[in-house]
Amino acid sequence: MECLRCKSPKIIKFVDGFGEKRLFCRGCWGSFIEQRFVDASQTRLPQFNTEAYYRLGGHDLL
Repeated sequence: MECLRCKSPKIIKFVDGFGEKRLFCRGCWGSFIEQRFVDASQTRLPQFNTEAYYRLGGHDLL
């Protein structure tokens, strides 16, 4: 797993004080809520990667 913002592999998973699962990047010091999703209509990995890229806002980080 790597950070979407800085591409660092130094990611720590933790549960915050509100009970939300979060990810902390040691490279850019960003803290993000972990968003997990399963798409039942996924048939191929490239299709999933493209949908996840736009759903997670990766196009805004470039």
